[in-house]
Amino acid sequence: MKISQKLFLTFIGYTAVVLIVALLLARWSFQQGFFEFTKGLEEQRLQRLADDLIFRYRQNDESWQFIRANSLGESLSDSHHPGPPRGPIGGQNRRPPPRGVPEHRNRDSQIGPLITLYSNEGDWLSGVKDKRRVDAMLVHPILLNGKPIGELVSWPPAKESDDLSSRFLQQQLNTNLLIGSICLLIAGLIAWALTLFLLRPIRELQTSISTLANGQYKLPEFNGRNDELGNLMKNVEHLADTLHKTREAKNEWFASISHELRTPLTVLMGEIEVLQAGIRPFDKSTLSSLEQEIKMLERLVGDLYQLSLSDIGGLKYTFELINFSEVVQGACDSLSTKYESKGLLLIRPKCGDIMCMGDPTRLLQLVVNILNNSLLYTDAPGQTRLTLEQQRDTICLQIEDSAPGVQLSDCSALFEPLFRLDTARTRKGSGAGLGLAICRNIVKAHRGKITASPSEQGGLKIVVTIPQEGINYE
Repeated sequence: MKISQKLFLTFIGYTAVVLIVALLLARWSFQQGFFEFTKGLEEQRLQRLADDLIFRYRQNDESWQFIRANSLGESLSDSHHPGPPRGPIGGQNRRPPPRGVPEHRNRDSQIGPLITLYSNEGDWLSGVKDKRRVDAMLVHPILLNGKPIGELVSWPPAKESDDLSSRFLQQQLNTNLLIGSICLLIAGLIAWALTLFLLRPIRELQTSISTLANGQYKLPEFNGRNDELGNLMKNVEHLADTLHKTREAKNEWFASISHELRTPLTVLMGEIEVLQAGIRPFDKSTLSSLEQEIKMLERLVGDLYQLSLSDIGGLKYTFELINFSEVVQGACDSLSTKYESKGLLLIRPKCGDIMCMGDPTRLLQLVVNILNNSLLYTDAPGQTRLTLEQQRDTICLQIEDSAPGVQLSDCSALFEPLFRLDTARTRKGSGAGLGLAICRNIVKAHRGKITASPSEQGGLKIVVTIPQEGINYE
């Protein structure tokens, strides 16, 4: 079943349940009110009859002898009275008797429920005799001067037992059912329209996700919404943009790797072809040139392997308490000869022992890669200055060099794999643009941060901050 059908049936079911409960409660309330209303009418009828009987009772010397034993209605119709005297009787305001009395009323033609008259002593005087007094639903006392002289007992019909009440209640039930059906139809139309409205963004999302699944990452802009569906649309749009950028980065990555691998391979093929043609003799100089290209390929493949391992978290780290100052000095010692041969000045940090938790091998690789990057892209004569200091619970290492410089807009891209500022892809310094990308992963594994910015000396400044404590991988 589709979600539109489920949502529509949910709306209709909820509306139907609420409507049925409301109709049942309205039906019950109407029945209760209707029978209370008929009971009130019956009490008014007994009161009028009691006033008439009190008038006749006084006319007959306060005696019930005028009442016949066969029918209360016939006894009242045969009694003549000129009308009640004005003024109160027995301290009560009496209502005038009705004008005119029917010539004949029997039990079958009587309007209203059956009535029986009892004396104050409980003796039957007139009316229905075959019903027990305890079965009476209404008992109305007859008072004269505040003293009871008898009582009227009425047996209203059971609920919905008489034809008039049954027809009236059935008519009301049919009307309620008709109103309920109309309301349910209107609710169905509203539920269907509301279902279409609510599912419209979901259908747009479904179309967009299908487009993404087909490899098309350019999606139309969603309509602005401020609810949860709007946030979901924005997330899908952001996902599409991320996938598009990832695909472009993957293509650029493959192109860059192909270029970096093709360059030394082209040189090797050229050298071999020259040797095969006999143009150049196979001597020690030629062997050294071939060895240099092979080492470049080895270094490039090794860097790619290290980068892939660091990206997937495959590099092994052994964290221990180390002297970071000694790690920095060791990196400077390993590259001091190269700096001197290129005519660059390497200024080492002047600080005491700074301890931290880290992997000494990876941290040494980190510093060496940054110094190598400075070595490759700093013009002679120039300098590279290292600064190491402790800031609260972190260690801060700054490496800044002299010209040439880097634009601030390019600094964030320096840590991307295979990124180099020389767009012509010259082989200046034989760099492949992988060293800083590996550095970023090493710093990330140490829960640190690495940033790049233009240096005050005209070159590049790289800042590495690493937590001093708190890493435990036991």
